[in-house]
Amino acid sequence: MKSENLYFFQHNFSETEIDAADIFGGLADVISSCYSNDAFPAKTAIYLFTPDAGVYHSIGLWENALEHGPDFANPRNFPWTLASCPASFLARNLNAHGPNTTLIGGIENLPQIEEWLQLHAAQELIEVAIVVYLQNNTNILNPSSGFCKGGIISIGAGFDLNSNFEELRNFFLDN
Repeated sequence: MKSENLYFFQHNFSETEIDAADIFGGLADVISSCYSNDAFPAKTAIYLFTPDAGVYHSIGLWENALEHGPDFANPRNFPWTLASCPASFLARNLNAHGPNTTLIGGIENLPQIEEWLQLHAAQELIEVAIVVYLQNNTNILNPSSGFCKGGIISIGAGFDLNSNFEELRNFFLDN
């Protein structure tokens, strides 16, 4: 879906996408497929917000440490739970070199993201901004209930952050 300088994407994770490499590889494919250019420019920013931030991977590490001892615990996707790792995983998969940030929480993060996007655009640090809402419920009870949705904003001719961000906000609020 495209609206001038704004492209939307949505993806529901399958049962096979339960580790970070699968999730972010698949997410990068989904995002790339909805962007009309061949590749993202180097100045591509990623603003990702997530309510769980890999909490189940963190718990899994400590469960494994209790069972096998801390020296033999398998960290698997534990790095995903650290600071900006979800956005960094995605940035590596998209070869994006702009600012990237992971925020913990939901829709309440949009004003902060909008402020950063405006600042980064004014400083000419970015040409493209990818805003991603990621909910990865990879827990034992319901491993395939994760999803992501978001938008790609091209900053160029006809760029109007206010109208683009209003469309993006409405997209996030629609279920």
